[in-house]
Amino acid sequence: MQLNKSFFILLLLGLVAADAATGTQPPAAQAGAGSAAPPFKSGDTVCWIGDSITHLGRYHADIQLFYVTRFPDRDITFHNCGIGGDTAGGIMQNSPGYRFNHDILAHKPTVATIMLGMNDVNRGAYAKNAPPDATNKAAALANYEKNMCLMIEGLQAAGSRVILLRPTIYDETAVLRGQPSPHAGVNGALGACAAKMIEWSAKYHTGLVDFYDRMNAINAAEQKKDPGFTIVGEDRIHPGPVGHLVMAYAFLKDTGMTPWVSKMTVDGKDGSILESTNCTISKAAASPEKISFECLEGALPYPIPPAASKAIDLVPFMQDLNQELLTVPNLPVGTWTLAIDGQACGDFSSEQFATGVNLATITSTPQYKQAAAIMIINDRRQGLEMREIRNMARTEYGIAAKISPSADAAQVLATVQKQVDEQIAKDPQKVSPVLKSILDSTARQSAIVKEHECTVAMRTAAKPRPHTYVLTPAGAAGQ
Repeated sequence: MQLNKSFFILLLLGLVAADAATGTQPPAAQAGAGSAAPPFKSGDTVCWIGDSITHLGRYHADIQLFYVTRFPDRDITFHNCGIGGDTAGGIMQNSPGYRFNHDILAHKPTVATIMLGMNDVNRGAYAKNAPPDATNKAAALANYEKNMCLMIEGLQAAGSRVILLRPTIYDETAVLRGQPSPHAGVNGALGACAAKMIEWSAKYHTGLVDFYDRMNAINAAEQKKDPGFTIVGEDRIHPGPVGHLVMAYAFLKDTGMTPWVSKMTVDGKDGSILESTNCTISKAAASPEKISFECLEGALPYPIPPAASKAIDLVPFMQDLNQELLTVPNLPVGTWTLAIDGQACGDFSSEQFATGVNLATITSTPQYKQAAAIMIINDRRQGLEMREIRNMARTEYGIAAKISPSADAAQVLATVQKQVDEQIAKDPQKVSPVLKSILDSTARQSAIVKEHECTVAMRTAAKPRPHTYVLTPAGAAGQ
């Protein structure tokens, strides 16, 4: 494989020069140069490949929650394949026997997403006390290119559809009190990684999702209002819940997701059913004093995680992805109370009903409460996966990398057994619980079973239920 090192040197120098001249990140080419990635389908097995940002599991947990609520009948298996501190070279060269084969391909993914770059760019080379030499920086990016191409080719050879995730940003511009000064140029290097992904997407016909440009644009806009704002964390690297929901939005938007939970339109004059998208409406009736109908929707609204609620001010999540639209034209002029299953859910004007009320914004509806219960299960599932399954995988991976580049699971277990035996010989009370858990197949299987049980519980809880809708004039007696 021919390494395009000269491209990286020129691009890197250009990005750094643009940063110095403008104080902002230069706009990269627009995402979408490769093949459009379709939504996941029933039967898919999805592996999320990445570093600590993926290991922590929030953005893809948000995406998994979206799929369960939007497509409750789709049987999709998701695997977190992120490991903190990882790189493309780590996956493909340091220990491909464990990481690529045992931790990724062993799941037999039909779809694999890749988000790497934050560790690949060698952030230390951009520190203030680092030698003013671009050689190490260019070498890191060239190594990234080589191993990313190997990974894409390996996944496709194994029959996986690949979606490249243009990496999240390193925040060099936020004014963060009490935090170390940023490493100038790191975000530009990530821009080089993001630019290469456009090229690879076209070359390998992969899907492409843009985190990089979106997050830079949000940072630039918000920091004009508040210099201390950051779409990522105070370490300038790891997004919090808000940043992860923005990432989930980007992924869902760039993979062709539609806005519609459902569209329900009933004429307020005669009760006729005018539209029923992703729902079945029945028993519709109308009079000057009451409009009623029953509806079975095919999906649930997406419940916005409370800790991520500010994300909907940064991206048009509700408009683009979360529309549960109830429209009732031709109502008598006035204010009307909406009740679902006998529970009042709010007062709205006849004009609002004529243009449509987005029920996904109302947290008191039975549908939203049903979805919120699923969110709680998803949080438990994500926590189990991150703390137990992925932390165990990280320890195994680290051991495998020390054995040999071709170390497999059997060699890892043998090495762990040897280390545990040595610890027992020294002091049985000080044996590493992490190492013991790796050897304990029962503990390992228990974590996997618990995570699977949560996934099944989410799908069961997401089964749509019929609801009765009643509109009456606000303040009417008997409400």
